[in-house]
Amino acid sequence: MRVGLHGSDELGVVALFFVATVHFGGLADGLKSLSDEIRWFGGYKTLLELLELYGEIVLAIALFWLCWTLLLSWRHSVVAPKRTAPVTDQQLAVVFKVDLAGLREARTANKLTVHFDEHAGITAIRHD
Repeated sequence: MRVGLHGSDELGVVALFFVATVHFGGLADGLKSLSDEIRWFGGYKTLLELLELYGEIVLAIALFWLCWTLLLSWRHSVVAPKRTAPVTDQQLAVVFKVDLAGLREARTANKLTVHFDEHAGITAIRHD
């Protein structure tokens, strides 16, 4: 599954960014007056109400996110990890296709070199 923007979505994002950039660039250059913008949105009081609504929405989203994060962290701390049985030397030797004596010598070595074949099978273990 591919996550992200596809084709026309990318074009829409670029177009929206371009329109916003041109609009705010026009405000900065003085081509449009900010007072006209305020009047179109119903006046200064309406703009403040809109800003307050945006703030409430952002606060609600932040509180929901905080509660969700705390719930997940509490839930995951309650679930204990599943313990597995310890692996014996015999099982290690069978899985890695080495003899027990070579496995014990490899454990005591300070430096160990493991050689693999093209199928990731151990071909040789050398220790110094």
